[in-house]
Amino acid sequence: MNRRRFLGVTAGTAAGSALLGSGAFNIARVDRGLDVEVVKDQLAYLSLSETPDDQGRSYEVGGQVFLEIPGIHEEADAEGVGMDSEYWFDDILQITNRGTETIEVDTKIEMDDGIEVTLYDSDDPDRTLFTDEPFVLSVGESITAGLYINTFGVSTGSYSGELTIAGEATED
Repeated sequence: MNRRRFLGVTAGTAAGSALLGSGAFNIARVDRGLDVEVVKDQLAYLSLSETPDDQGRSYEVGGQVFLEIPGIHEEADAEGVGMDSEYWFDDILQITNRGTETIEVDTKIEMDDGIEVTLYDSDDPDRTLFTDEPFVLSVGESITAGLYINTFGVSTGSYSGELTIAGEATED
């Protein structure tokens, strides 16, 4: 091999290695500006709103939607749901995709002490529970959700929980 070629290749390789480096680092901090607008539930990208036919079971306070069983407008002497029973409350909440992409929506309700509570599609004659399968909402599309409560094996008392509704853009 010609000595000049060997020196040229060696020098070029060394310069390329120094230029590229390993790219590894241990800590990085990057500051950027960010604007976030927080709006009421009914104006959010994943919008939650009460429905006109909900019997007062959903209501808004300060732009946040709350669910309550029995409803605030019910005039029964009852104080709650019965033991060892299933309840289906139709049209309790409207979920709307106000974003810019089709989304897959998952719902999760965490309750105290084993009581089963979940949402379902009020317009579906089979009342498919949202925990069984997520649902898809196109841009501008809404679904009216009902509330399912299963009290089999649960003691009397007051129960509370937290509802999480999450939307994730689908890959087209």
